[in-house]
Amino acid sequence: MQTLSINGGLLQLVQALDAGDFVEIAFETPGGAVRGTAEMLPPLQVSAQKTLQAFRFVVLEDRDHEAIRSMVDSSRERNVQLGPPDLSSHSTPSLD
Repeated sequence: MQTLSINGGLLQLVQALDAGDFVEIAFETPGGAVRGTAEMLPPLQVSAQKTLQAFRFVVLEDRDHEAIRSMVDSSRERNVQLGPPDLSSHSTPSLD
């Protein structure tokens, strides 16, 4: 899995699935195992050995949705902490 959001994600595959296919998807998060049904979206062929293909969740139990939300929120917090410093509070020198 390349990317995960509360609505779906992006998979790296050796061979693309057909857009519109419904698949059972399962993976582990720090908050527990997630299992649901997803619809595959159109693939993007990156190379002969690599395809990126997005999916959207169509069926998720509440506990699975909460595990994903917790992981996404945790990831956002880490990205904010690791991102570039906020320079908006620094004054800009004038060129008088």
